[in-house]
Amino acid sequence: MQELIFHIVYAVVMLLFGIYLRKAKNKGMALLFVTGDYSDLDASKVCTIVGRRFILFGVLLGLLIPVTLWKSDISFFCILFLTVVLVILECWDFTKNRSKYI
Repeated sequence: MQELIFHIVYAVVMLLFGIYLRKAKNKGMALLFVTGDYSDLDASKVCTIVGRRFILFGVLLGLLIPVTLWKSDISFFCILFLTVVLVILECWDFTKNRSKYI
């Protein structure tokens, strides 16, 4: 039962965080919260792209909720795998395609 609650809360937090990044009025402050430094980045582009990814991540986590009801250990490893993939994608994208966000 705790796994199900954790899974639902994690999916909702990621979804809400993505919506916050997409709809933030002060994109610079939101970007500072996400990256820590945005000295040469266009805040609206980064918030739009990262927000879209977080919304997609939240939806994918929401689609895994039935797996949690079926097998919670498989669901845990799926969540862990998706989180690692998201972090690697963000790091790779911000280093390789940094000129796209200027």
